[in-house]
Amino acid sequence: MIAYLKGRVHGYTSDLLVLNVQGVGYGVHVREDLLLSMSSSTSSQEIELWIHTHMSQDSLKLFGFCYSEEKELFHHLLSMPAVGPKLAMAIMSHLSFDDLVTSIRASDSLTLTKVPGIGAKKGKTLLIELMAKQEKILALAESFRQNHALTGPETTILQTNPSEADDGTPLIASQIPHYSQITADVRSALVNLNYSTMEATQTVSQVTNNIMKQHSPVFTFDHVFKQAISKLQKSSILYSAQSDLFNNSESKKNSSHA
Repeated sequence: MIAYLKGRVHGYTSDLLVLNVQGVGYGVHVREDLLLSMSSSTSSQEIELWIHTHMSQDSLKLFGFCYSEEKELFHHLLSMPAVGPKLAMAIMSHLSFDDLVTSIRASDSLTLTKVPGIGAKKGKTLLIELMAKQEKILALAESFRQNHALTGPETTILQTNPSEADDGTPLIASQIPHYSQITADVRSALVNLNYSTMEATQTVSQVTNNIMKQHSPVFTFDHVFKQAISKLQKSSILYSAQSDLFNNSESKKNSSHA
């Protein structure tokens, strides 16, 4: 059983990374935001992943996580009757630890329906399963928060080390301790503002990639959220202008034919 891999990203497909570990390529399924980050990178980056090896009758698949707590949460999700590895990864791609904790404490199944593939009925079933495991999940969330999430203002600026600064190589998600929590929170906030999950995921990925290319990037919820909102608003204005231009053009055509 493979439990951990460290290597360079060799490539990617629509749903997995190809990791080169000493000349051997491993296909690893990862969260959507991490996959988007890697696919947008211009250079081969070294990454460390905690691995869950999933075996079925006709396949063997690897699922990778930046943190051990994420891997353990994945195991808890898989232990639920209605959850397979694909849905478990989707839940982790769209909901942060804080989202799950809030959902459990508030008995809120609506939060779970933000995940593609989870409707109202399934959301209620999953909430019951989560609440049955709440002690373990809450302890796991607290461990993640203490070890990886933001702990104060001193962690808001990421300083690149000399080797990274000299060669101009941009940071990647695995080099940012609180990357997972912030990006998940920003996506959740955008969805709550009625942006689609796809819009939120793509925008957050684009914004974070731009931030990580900076020499001393500021990576906080407020900064990423403001950048994402600004980008979405600009896209909306551009779409509106193009739509007006098209409508005016069509109106002129109709007038000339009349």
